[in-house]
Amino acid sequence: MPLSYVLAATLAAAGRPFLAVAQEAKQLLRINDEGDLVLEEGLKNQITGLGQKGSHSEPVYPLVLFGKFKTGKSTLATMISCTMSKSPVHFPSHQIHSQGTENCDKRTMGLWVSPPFRFNDKTFVMLDMEGLDDTCSSKIRRHALVKIIAMLTEVAAVFLQTTKKPWDVRDQEIIGIALKDTREHLISASEVSTSDVPSVRSKNHAALIIVKPVSEKEIKDSSEEKHQRKDAKDSFDHMGDVDRDFQRLLVQNFDQAEDQSVEVDGRSRGMPWAFQYLPEMRAQVDGKGQADKTYDWMDHKPFESGEGCEYLEKMSEEKWAGTIVPLYGTKLEELSSKIVARAVKREVTWGNGRGSALTGPILWDVLEYGVQEMNNVGPLPDDEMWRLIMGGGCEKKCKGVVDSKLGPEEGVLKWINELLDRAKDDDVTDAITLKWDRAFDETKGVLEPLYHESFTAVRDSCKKTTEEYMQTLVQEKENVFVKAKLSKSEADLVRTQKELENAIFEQNKFFYTIWLVAAAILAMVVMYMWKQVNMTCRSFYDCFGGFFTRKRRVESYARRGEDGEVEMGRRVVTQSPAVPGAWRPSADGEAASPPATAPCPALAATSAEAEPELGKRIAALERLVLQLAARDDAPGAPSTSTASSG
Repeated sequence: MPLSYVLAATLAAAGRPFLAVAQEAKQLLRINDEGDLVLEEGLKNQITGLGQKGSHSEPVYPLVLFGKFKTGKSTLATMISCTMSKSPVHFPSHQIHSQGTENCDKRTMGLWVSPPFRFNDKTFVMLDMEGLDDTCSSKIRRHALVKIIAMLTEVAAVFLQTTKKPWDVRDQEIIGIALKDTREHLISASEVSTSDVPSVRSKNHAALIIVKPVSEKEIKDSSEEKHQRKDAKDSFDHMGDVDRDFQRLLVQNFDQAEDQSVEVDGRSRGMPWAFQYLPEMRAQVDGKGQADKTYDWMDHKPFESGEGCEYLEKMSEEKWAGTIVPLYGTKLEELSSKIVARAVKREVTWGNGRGSALTGPILWDVLEYGVQEMNNVGPLPDDEMWRLIMGGGCEKKCKGVVDSKLGPEEGVLKWINELLDRAKDDDVTDAITLKWDRAFDETKGVLEPLYHESFTAVRDSCKKTTEEYMQTLVQEKENVFVKAKLSKSEADLVRTQKELENAIFEQNKFFYTIWLVAAAILAMVVMYMWKQVNMTCRSFYDCFGGFFTRKRRVESYARRGEDGEVEMGRRVVTQSPAVPGAWRPSADGEAASPPATAPCPALAATSAEAEPELGKRIAALERLVLQLAARDDAPGAPSTSTASSG
């Protein structure tokens, strides 16, 4: 009898409402004893069929739950189905007893699938994977699970990784190994297979959501989405401190959120994952303080005693008010919204064809051909599954030693660069060589034990990778060494140039002295000649200066005319250059040969007109002369002759 009928009858008898889980999930892939994947052909119509309101042409959004063994994948898948689907699905766990596994817990086996369902105008298909790291699983089975993940990376719209508290490095390794490195190994291996199946490739990437369990105190103290975004950013940055390769794997293989950025290798990239908190369900008392372990999942695991979706619905009852129980339902709704927001419409290509949106029929074809391809690959090598984990750990540890001994941040390269900055013109090449050789030998001595401690399967690759890394540092040292030699050569060149200039000066100093003395003598001769020229010019001027000068003077005169009138005035007298026969005053001031010409009347008139006051004075003087003349004419007066004054 189906579980839903038993559950309905039980709840009806108890007088409780029944929100039935209408159907159970179906096993889509199983793993046989040889490790081959077996696809359940009877589910073809379910995968290719319609959703509740969809059509064949509408995209399908596969939601894949994966993670380590016993992290609650099936429980979470059932609860998400109750939250998102109108026809919820129960994902059961099953017990297997074979090859000494009688003491193993119940667990999901292979890959289980729900029918397509509609939510927020999108058609979803939920896929629940068998847990990884299960000690009860054989090596062949673990390899088959990796193959399943390799196929799902081509079609998943969202990956949900369930974790245990605390979320540790091993969870990160599962992401890197299962979703990237092994996928590439399998694809490369399939390319050399003899299968006629065309290769399948996706043109975009799935979203990744990490579901983290947190305590009641932590989830109440956190500021919901803001705190979860900060936790995602801090965890991503911390991953870079552990191993930058994981950061690169995430940004290269998962859809990047545009609303939050991270930095990888100096470039800004979108956040490749999102975190969603879910409270740890350990409620032992209800809201009234009465003992009730219904939601204490350490004591009573959900959906293992015939419960349906009412188990989730009852979390909002008044009975549990004030406890952590109602908050779980709220966070589950947040997770559903985040799934819808981050779901990627995958595009798939066949061979070299153009990409097509993933629909139900295409999803089935990818699974069908993918199973054939994975089975053609055959069993993975014994060490292949964990080779990259072990190799990555060995390489990381060895690179850390190399950086501490030789690196530019804390090793000998830092010391060499500082020495070169201080050296200036000094030759430090010998010091660099000595310091580097000593540190290099010491580094090799530390690395050898690390190589021997690593697994045989990765020892050679780890050593090769480390030596290649060391060679990059050797090349960097050589560049610095060349720079030191160049600085020394430049300093030697400058010093040689100065010495050459000094030698040239010493060699030519005698000639410089001779030229200096000759120049001084020549200067003295020129100065003496200049002095003689000046003296000659002065004597010449003294002798012949009159030939080249004119003299003008203004003088007053008074004379009596023939009519007895006295004429007085001022005149300008110009003395021309002295020429032979020219008039020159005698030594006693008398004119040796006075000129016969009379003064220029026009000049005198002009002078008088030009000076009115002078005219008045002349008139007064004229009256005085007349008075003196009258006195001379008087009887008994002495005879006086009046001469014109020259």
